[in-house]
Amino acid sequence: MRTLVWMTNTFRLSSRLMSSLTGEVAFVYYSPYYFADARERRIYDCTSQKNLELFYESINEFSDELWARGFDLSVFKTPNVIEDINRLVKKYKFDRILLDRPLFGFWHSLDYEKLECKAEVIDSALIDDRCEKLTAKSRWISHLKTIGDYTPFRFSDSISPIELNEDVTYYPRREMPRMDATRSLKTAIEKSSKYHETRDQAGGQLELSVILHNGRLDPRHVFFSIAEHLQLTATADSDAAAPLRQLAFREISIMKARKHNLTLEDSTRVWAEKLMHRSEYDNLSKPTGVTKSVSLDQIKAGWTQIKPIDEILNHQTNGQSFLSTGIMPNRARMLFASLVYYNSTDGHAALKTLIDTFDLIGIDGQSPNNYTQCISALGLSYGKVLKMNVDTAFKKLYSHEN
Repeated sequence: MRTLVWMTNTFRLSSRLMSSLTGEVAFVYYSPYYFADARERRIYDCTSQKNLELFYESINEFSDELWARGFDLSVFKTPNVIEDINRLVKKYKFDRILLDRPLFGFWHSLDYEKLECKAEVIDSALIDDRCEKLTAKSRWISHLKTIGDYTPFRFSDSISPIELNEDVTYYPRREMPRMDATRSLKTAIEKSSKYHETRDQAGGQLELSVILHNGRLDPRHVFFSIAEHLQLTATADSDAAAPLRQLAFREISIMKARKHNLTLEDSTRVWAEKLMHRSEYDNLSKPTGVTKSVSLDQIKAGWTQIKPIDEILNHQTNGQSFLSTGIMPNRARMLFASLVYYNSTDGHAALKTLIDTFDLIGIDGQSPNNYTQCISALGLSYGKVLKMNVDTAFKKLYSHEN
C-alpha cells in the first residue's frame, strides 16, 4: 500500500494519524496562504511575527523529527492543490490519500470531490474522535471511562519512505525555540491540581493553548496524563476535573466549527450567524450608543484611552504584558470582550475587533476555541451582553500578585 499523507495541522509524531500508518508513505504539506480565500490570507499577511515564528517552529520541528526517522516532509506553495495532489498520485502511483483533518472545517476554496484518489480523513485534534457528546461534563466523563485502556499514540514502525523528487520549499528557522512539548505538559500537570482556584488569575492557566493550537502536543495524551496525575475517575467532582473540562470545551469548539464547516476564510459575521441564537445574532446589529469604536490600531498601541482596556493590554505579570507575550488570561478575555462591546458602535464591530485582536496580536488565536469564546462573550444574558464589574474582575485577576 502506497499512501500520500496530506498534513494540515498535526505537526507531531504522537497522533492518531501517525499511529494508523502502514506500508510505504510520503508526507506533504500545502501552505494555505497560496490557496485559501482572501480573509485567511489577510490574517497571515497581518499577523504578528511571533505567530509566524511559532508556525515555522512547529512545522520545522516536525520535519526534523520525520527526517530523523528517514522521512521527508515536502512543502508546496501552490494555488492548485487538488491538481497537484492528483499529479503526485499519478506520478508516484499512490493507492490512497490520508488527509490530516483540519482544525477548522474544510477549506471552501478546495474542491475535494475532484481528488482522483479517494481520501480517508483522520482526526487527531479530538481526544476521542468517536465521542459525539456536546457538553464538557459529558465528554470528560466519557473520556475518563476509557482511562484503563489508554496507551499513548506512537509513530508507526511498520512504514517505509517514498521519496518525492519535487521542487519543494522551506520555512525560516530561528535559533531559540519557543515551544517545548515535554516542558509544556509538565507545567500543565503541575498546575492542574490548583487550576480550579487559579484559572481566573493572571498566570494561573495551564498554558497549553498555544502548543495545542500549533499541533505539537497530543490533546489525548494531555488529558490522560493530567487525569492520571490527579487520580481522577468518572465520578470526580467538578473542581477536581476543572482542567479536564477545559480540554473538553476545546474539543466542543472544534466540533462546532466543523459541524458548520467554518474556517478562517469565513467572516466574523458568518461565524456569528452560524453559532449564535437568532436573538443574539440580531442583537449584534443594534447600536450600543457609542459613536466611534475602539480600533485594532489603538489596541496594538496599548493606548485606547479607555482605562480598563489599557490596563488589560499593558498589565505586567512576571514582567510581561499581553502586548509583549500575546497571551491573555481567561478572566481578562471576558472583561476585555465586555469592554470592547460597550466601546464599539455595535456588536459586529466589536466581534471583528475581538477576533482580530487574538488572531493578529495574540498567539493562541486563529483557532476554533478563540472564535467560539469571542462569540459566546457577546451572547445575551438576561437580554443584554454581559457588562462585567471591572473592580471585581481585576481583583480576581491580579490580587494574588500583591
